[in-house]
Amino acid sequence: MAARSRFETEFPACQRPRSSAELRGAGIGRGTTAGRSWRRTSRGFYVAANDRDESLSATQRILDAAPLLGQNGAIGGWAAAYAAGVDNLDGRDPYTMQALPVLIYQGDNAGRRARDRVVTSRERLLPTEVVERRGIRMTTLLKSCFDGARLAPGWRKLSRSWMR
Repeated sequence: MAARSRFETEFPACQRPRSSAELRGAGIGRGTTAGRSWRRTSRGFYVAANDRDESLSATQRILDAAPLLGQNGAIGGWAAAYAAGVDNLDGRDPYTMQALPVLIYQGDNAGRRARDRVVTSRERLLPTEVVERRGIRMTTLLKSCFDGARLAPGWRKLSRSWMR
């Protein structure tokens, strides 16, 4: 039996963001979501806050970005590779341990601006470059690896860091 990936292990403990409308329908008012007990993930979406929000898991960061996907959008880069089972790509810079932004492909309708936790791309994806994992559209592992190499800071910088 194969070991479960970190994404699959973390998933049950994570929360999908809920829209303002969904929360209002459940009796949770605007004043409540503005308080300390809720954390805004993006415009109009919230999750219940907890004490560990400063160090969100990679899986929670992926779920936080999911509502930003358009109809043809997909999550890519390290996040898609992590969801595919590449546990070492957990969205943290290996040298600074800072959280890296989640890459979102929006195609032509990338009206969203990059934020500290999300970066968007207008690149169009082919249907063969997209899979669905846990109900979230993501790039295939091959596309994620290609993007990792394409978007890397450069081989000279990487080779110097490996030789330390």
